[in-house]
Amino acid sequence: MLRMFTVAIALLGSVALGAQAPTQQAPAQSTAPKPATVTFSGCLKPGASAGSFILADASAAPAPSAEAAKPEPEARGTTGATKSYNLMQPAKTGDDLSKHMNHKIEVRGTVSASAPSASAPATPPAGAPQPTETLNIQTFKMLSAACP
Repeated sequence: MLRMFTVAIALLGSVALGAQAPTQQAPAQSTAPKPATVTFSGCLKPGASAGSFILADASAAPAPSAEAAKPEPEARGTTGATKSYNLMQPAKTGDDLSKHMNHKIEVRGTVSASAPSASAPATPPAGAPQPTETLNIQTFKMLSAACP
């Protein structure tokens, strides 16, 4: 009987200590949404500085059939016309954009706000507004050897 009483006290003590142990919380997850991948087609033009590029007259490319249910954002400026994007090409894409100058290309990537460039001219050339967004290239392909 004494043995049973001792076991019961020990069991209650361990339960009480277990209840006081701090609970582990799951690591906080980032609340920042992952940028959506978009696909645009347009004309590859030289940028404001050497080695920079602009996707001019960009319009949303048709979604592949597997992603047909996912609407792509439209590329419209303030007048409802097509839009231009600065292009940021990571080294891992392997292909040189300069080979496709003045070609119509399709670019898949994410869009972010453009940072002002120190080498960009203070005032853009007349009739050539500078893009305010950057398209970070994941993949690209040439659609035709000439821009429409």
